[in-house]
Formats: sequence, C-alpha cells, structure tokens
Amino acid sequence: MGSNFKSVGWMVASVSAGAAVLSGAGCDTVRAPNSPRIDQLPTSQYPKVTIESRELADVLAVNPGSVTVTPGDSSRPMDVSVGLRSLADNSMNVQYRFQWFDESGRMVEEEQFKQFLIPPRTEQRLRSNPMTTKASDWRLQVRSARTVR
Repeated sequence: MGSNFKSVGWMVASVSAGAAVLSGAGCDTVRAPNSPRIDQLPTSQYPKVTIESRELADVLAVNPGSVTVTPGDSSRPMDVSVGLRSLADNSMNVQYRFQWFDESGRMVEEEQFKQFLIPPRTEQRLRSNPMTTKASDWRLQVRSARTVR
C-alpha cells in the first residue's frame, strides 16, 4: 500500500506540472515590458523637501516657516533658502541638491550633490538659485554623504 501511495503522489505531481507547462504558466511568450504602478501621490502634493532614508528623516527637520522663496523674473532667477535642522547628538555629513522646474513641471536644471557637515542640534541654511530664469518651482533632495569614486 505504501508503494501505491507513492505512485499516486508521483502521478498527481506529474499531471500538475504538465498542466502548468501546457497552460503557459510562467512563460512570457510576448516578452512585454513591465509597467509601473500608478502613483497615488498627486504632483501638487509632492513634498518640496525629500530625505532619502527613514533613518535620516528621523534626525533632520525642516520648519516650513523657515523656507524663503524669492520669485524670479525675466532678468533674474528665483532664489530659495531652506533651514535644515539636526535633531541628532552628533555631527552628520549629508549631501543635498536642488532641482528646478518650469511652470509646466518639467525639470529645467538639476544641481550636482553638495556635501556639508551639520553640527549636532543646529540649523544650517541651504540656499541656491538656478542658472536659468525659466525655473518657477523647486525641490530639495537630502541624502547621507557618499564617497564618489
């Protein structure tokens, strides 16, 4: 009886595997590209300041009232200043860059990351302006410092 049970089990497994092959399960014969999922966060609600990791976000703070934006015009670019405050008890090396967008939301300029040391429990002002007068909006990215090789 033990050998009949093993035979029946083997037959069920073989039939199941055969059915999977015949049904095309796991076979992508079209080779279609992967599609992204739909972003539920509207562009209008995307944060102006983003911090790369949860760990870094836990020790850095931005007071929205300390953000100053001087709009540009046809003769001079806009100017942005953001206060970034450390909540940590130790100094941190961080990097930041500003991205600049036109009135249609297209990126018109992206700065290289700049590195700085933020002392414990202090605020540092991050200030920049684009090289173009076409920019009318901005974002600031902050991340842990990295060594460029």
